[in-house]
Amino acid sequence: MFVEAARTGSFSAAARKIGKAQSAVSQGIASLEIDLDCQLFDRSSRSPVLTKKGRALLPMAEAMVQLAYDLEASSAALSEGDETRLTIALDEALLLPQMQQMFLEFSENFPVTELVVQIVASPDVQPLVVEGQAQVGMCFTNPGIPREHRIEYLGSLPFVVAVAPSHPLAMMEKPDVDDLVRHRQLIVQGVEEVELSHFPQLSVSVWRTNTFFMLKEFTKAGVGWGYVPLHMVEPDIEAGLLQRLDVKFDRHPWLAAAELITPKSGSRGPASQWITDRLKSVFDQDPLVVKAK
Repeated sequence: MFVEAARTGSFSAAARKIGKAQSAVSQGIASLEIDLDCQLFDRSSRSPVLTKKGRALLPMAEAMVQLAYDLEASSAALSEGDETRLTIALDEALLLPQMQQMFLEFSENFPVTELVVQIVASPDVQPLVVEGQAQVGMCFTNPGIPREHRIEYLGSLPFVVAVAPSHPLAMMEKPDVDDLVRHRQLIVQGVEEVELSHFPQLSVSVWRTNTFFMLKEFTKAGVGWGYVPLHMVEPDIEAGLLQRLDVKFDRHPWLAAAELITPKSGSRGPASQWITDRLKSVFDQDPLVVKAK
């Protein structure tokens, strides 16, 4: 009542807005003034005007009203079966540009659900879903996913061999495997030292990390060569910070298949179903993704 009266500048308008009699609004505000031991409105003129204390208390009252609305919305969402918490485990190389909008829409559709996004290497995604620590997983294909989990193909992303422009390999017109072997290779692996099967170790000298972002930074620093997702390095290639190697044995960019992993047992909640549907839609629509024919 206090908030609506302050917003409309009239007890009668506030009464119409909230569907109560004017006398009930007047009495309600008077009772609030007694409880707070201060006058909220100056009633000496035709229309009530906020007092200095009323203006000071109004923002807090508005916040309390919003909290009450949020409480009602949260209660209704939980009654409809929305999850209180949803954990997604994914490889950072699969964070496509459209996902920013997807997460914004998720926050609007599921305000009650606490979303946890764990960025891990692809080999570490599967165990998190298998052990129940994540409800949704997204990773590059690796063998050994248990059959009790649902696996859905999302598409494939192109990878290229990249080096710093100052690296010796960058001076070669068309390096071959023998040339790469002589230089340090950069590899992504999981916490259990499981590597992606798409990109095996070729060089004797190796540096390892669990994120493609760190691999890219190592590459830019000139410490070695590595396979990196094309969409992650294109801006650096265009800016002259990295160079794509035209290696003899790769006629086209390597394609690494990406998969969505969810448990087969148990039904998906509304939030989990929404996020899996949207992830598939993002991959269907993104021009970076190559779909199997």
